[in-house]
Amino acid sequence: MDLPTCPGCGQSVLDDDAEVCPFCGAPMSGNASKSAQKAAKKPKKPSQAPASSQPENGNPSPTSEKKNSSRRKQTAKAQPSDDMKELGLESVIPTDAIQASPRQTKSRRFKVICPMCDATGYIPLNAASKEIKCPNRKCLSPIFKAPEIKRTEKVNTTGKKVRKNNSKLIIAASAGVILLLVIIAVAVVLKKEPNKAPLFKKSTSPDTTAKTDNSKQDNSDDPANDKTEPSKNETVSNEVIINETINKLMPEYATSFDRNRSKAYCRRLSAIACAITGNIERANEELERFDAVSSSSTYEKIFPISEITWYHLKNNEKDKALKKAEQLLTLKNQLPLQGHTAIDSATTVAAILVALDRQEEAIQLVTKYNQPGLVGQSLALIRKSQSLQDFNFDRFVDQRQSFNTRYPQWSTVTIALAIHGFDTKAENWALNSPNDISRLECLSALIDARTKSIISSDQSNAFNLFKTKITTLPNKYHAFLWARASTNAATYISEKLAQQLLDESYKALTNQPAPEDYKIPDKKQLAKSQLTLTSDPFINAMTKLEIARAEHLLKQQEKSWSSIVQSLSWLKQSAASLNQAKPLIDDFNKRGQQDIQNELKSLLELETKLTTISAYRTYRNNCKQIFSLAEERHSRSISVLSTAISWNLESEVLEDIRNSGEYNSTDLFLQIKEKSKQNGKDLKIPNAILNNKTEPSLHLIKLRYLTALQNDDVSAALKIISKRKNSEKPWKAVQFLAITSKIAREKNIQGFDFLRNLHDPITKEIAIRLFSANLSAEGFAIEAWNFCQKRQERLSPTERISGLLGTIEGILASKR
Repeated sequence: MDLPTCPGCGQSVLDDDAEVCPFCGAPMSGNASKSAQKAAKKPKKPSQAPASSQPENGNPSPTSEKKNSSRRKQTAKAQPSDDMKELGLESVIPTDAIQASPRQTKSRRFKVICPMCDATGYIPLNAASKEIKCPNRKCLSPIFKAPEIKRTEKVNTTGKKVRKNNSKLIIAASAGVILLLVIIAVAVVLKKEPNKAPLFKKSTSPDTTAKTDNSKQDNSDDPANDKTEPSKNETVSNEVIINETINKLMPEYATSFDRNRSKAYCRRLSAIACAITGNIERANEELERFDAVSSSSTYEKIFPISEITWYHLKNNEKDKALKKAEQLLTLKNQLPLQGHTAIDSATTVAAILVALDRQEEAIQLVTKYNQPGLVGQSLALIRKSQSLQDFNFDRFVDQRQSFNTRYPQWSTVTIALAIHGFDTKAENWALNSPNDISRLECLSALIDARTKSIISSDQSNAFNLFKTKITTLPNKYHAFLWARASTNAATYISEKLAQQLLDESYKALTNQPAPEDYKIPDKKQLAKSQLTLTSDPFINAMTKLEIARAEHLLKQQEKSWSSIVQSLSWLKQSAASLNQAKPLIDDFNKRGQQDIQNELKSLLELETKLTTISAYRTYRNNCKQIFSLAEERHSRSISVLSTAISWNLESEVLEDIRNSGEYNSTDLFLQIKEKSKQNGKDLKIPNAILNNKTEPSLHLIKLRYLTALQNDDVSAALKIISKRKNSEKPWKAVQFLAITSKIAREKNIQGFDFLRNLHDPITKEIAIRLFSANLSAEGFAIEAWNFCQKRQERLSPTERISGLLGTIEGILASKR
């Protein structure tokens, strides 16, 4: 039997007896349109001028122009939005329904909720039981009938209504009840032990059982939730989760209006989900929908198009890959000069270019967008976690070198190439990077990627596989790379393999000379030529620190501290100390230019003014460089010592720096105090040193929030990080993600509370994606899936889609 069709919008209506279309509000009988046609055929009265009449001079009169302007405005309002066009709902007939106000006023006190989009509006009391127009202008079905108002008023014996003002009594009673509840709550909290029990129990079968409680859910902004959220005792396989997510949930959330931060972002993530699961046709469809909702930031399509390109390259479809690569090159030219998306997009395109043998273009792109600061480092960490499909983000943060990386985007390209099967090109990219430091960082990333491939292969032959991958690289990096392989093995494979790899690192350092303290050249040398700098001491310092990390993971604390001391010794060879460099720069700043020139002229026996000025400039530049390198050495030394403190070596650090006087103006002593408190120690530190007025370092802030987490106080950890200044926003985001990962891995119930309390929308979306991926990779895909759909979570569409993509990423990671 055919369903009745609305004559206005053409929609099929389920109710056979419906008099009004539930979608557009037009009469189902079509009489309104007929009567409108009859009215149009009636002749106009002689006194009325035609609407199109104009004066004889051909110019419209002011009156007719005003009417035409009004008609144009009405026509413009009746035009469907882009979102309605996307859904195929171009025809929506306006009605005489009462417009609901989005805000409550004196004349509009009655609250109504749109049954279509859940938007809240307010109408006059006399509008009850009448047709109402939704306050949300983008609502797909804006006309609905207001409910009847039920008045509950007392009537006296005379039959007249009486309104009794009991406000004071109600307030007093409410206050008493609230006070009683607070007392009870406090008593319960004080007696209650912290809930450390796991939130989930891992299923032994490939399918998991959904456990949801729909009885306490409130009204949702997602009408599809009742259909998509599994009931109790229903089993859902990973394949069903992926198909339901891609074909149903993501499209529904992407078209949602309520609190949707960016429809383009929703389409971008949906396209990525389709691409990584091999559904290329659907991925291209999502890209077309992206164009329908965004015209200003089309470069954001770089991420899904890159995933499609990698898919074609993996399947030896080079022609298709080249076609997509041309799209990437076009979008690359639209990238802004700065910003998170621009930096991340540039590295994504660069990796594709290297894979297609266009390395020169890739070098230009990465050189332009490499960001050694907090932004670049945080983006590199996030991309590394996603590329390696290891969502234990806190481990990456801890494993990161204590020396801030200078070439994070170069390392990101290296990992992307190696993970997608271009290992040789990844090695060539690393070796052709700008200098020794960048090569060491890129090769470190290469070892991380190769560890991932070894984990996926025959681990019984892991040592030989590592040996094959390392010995082909330059000898000067061998000791560091063996140590890096050892830390990876200790984390992911076995302690036995880690020790074997560490022994190879020791062998590579057999003939290494002992470090010597840096000596500042005399004035003659400083004025004659530029300083000769070498990166070898810095490379040796990084190598010793990586060895110390491996020894720490293998629970060899004495050896670890010995390696820390050697790392600091190599730093002493790399530059002068601040105590040595400061008098030099102070003398330079106090004396005038002419005075120094006269001294240099006499010292070097210079004859002309030109040679004297040249010597002065060389001397000035060298003095500034010595002081700059001294500051860098000081900063790196603090990072090494802070790392040692985080490894429970706080007693050793305290003994080493107590009498040096070099670190009294730092917060290292406060870090030692905080760490000793975590470990239940009571180290004696002079109060004069502890009363440091300097702003707490990021190392100290991290120790403080770890203490809060150790005490199961997630809210306190959030506050500690959030109080940092806005310039450290990338660092704060990384720490939030580290906590997300830690809580997800421990399966603690506080993880959901933590995500709810994140305020920055971008960080929250990434955190939910990471949280869901972490759970799914560990076999808890159904819990992550349900979390993204639950009504009571009140997640925005972008947050839901982020979590759904993370769920899919975790499922794919668990299969490899």
